[in-house]
Amino acid sequence: MNMKVNSFGSAGSLLLFFFLLAQGCQSPAGGNKLVSLNEAEFSGPDTLQLPYDQAVRIGETGRSLSFDTLFRDSRCPEDVNCIWSGAWEIGIKLVARDTTHTLKLGTYRQTTMDTTLAGCTIQVLDLLPRPNTTIKHPKSDYRAIVVIRKAE
Repeated sequence: MNMKVNSFGSAGSLLLFFFLLAQGCQSPAGGNKLVSLNEAEFSGPDTLQLPYDQAVRIGETGRSLSFDTLFRDSRCPEDVNCIWSGAWEIGIKLVARDTTHTLKLGTYRQTTMDTTLAGCTIQVLDLLPRPNTTIKHPKSDYRAIVVIRKAE
């Protein structure tokens, strides 16, 4: 998968982003493909698209983040008008040095969309693509839109 960095309006915001990650925020031993953060797709200075079953190295912090499980996705398909929007739940792993933290995040009642762990606040903003009645998306098409920043 060829990934590229989107252009930023300001080089200063990019430098600030990497500085904050370096302040607070090992490659995973599993079979996940490791994509360095500077190759990840960005939607903003601290937002990234985390592809399914790929690990993203968080700068030079010795940490990585991966979206490795799609537990459920009962969202309303994009080509249907629904009364209820539905919900989703995913598994994310944060590897910080020799420790792996497994998180379950999402919009179901028992899950939250954010957590603070190992000096980082991780917030999942969205899960793409949205379901569609005419297209069955393979897991490899999924990506979590994630904000990660130094915990306050």
